[in-house]
Amino acid sequence: MGEFLFWLHVFVIAAAIVSGFFLPLPLVLALIVLHKLHLRVFGDCILTRMKRYHGTLAADENFLQYAARRFFSVDLSVRGSDYVNYGIYAATACASLLRHLPFLW
Repeated sequence: MGEFLFWLHVFVIAAAIVSGFFLPLPLVLALIVLHKLHLRVFGDCILTRMKRYHGTLAADENFLQYAARRFFSVDLSVRGSDYVNYGIYAATACASLLRHLPFLW
């Protein structure tokens, strides 16, 4: 189950970034706000909480820290993880902005 949740989480993140090319910018920004709100309300990502419940993620680690260690053998700090998270938000918003600004194409 833990492996499935890991790849589901990776897929969701990749789909979020790619969605910037297909969804209008206001919707992308609304989804970013909704994601940030879900992190605040639940204290962490729901998929991350499920991985902890199944024992595949340490209590003091978030998904991005786990993924960085698994893919790149890099120990990512909480602050570094936050930077990566905001980078994902920025990449998604930029993808939408680039796709939907006609003067750039």
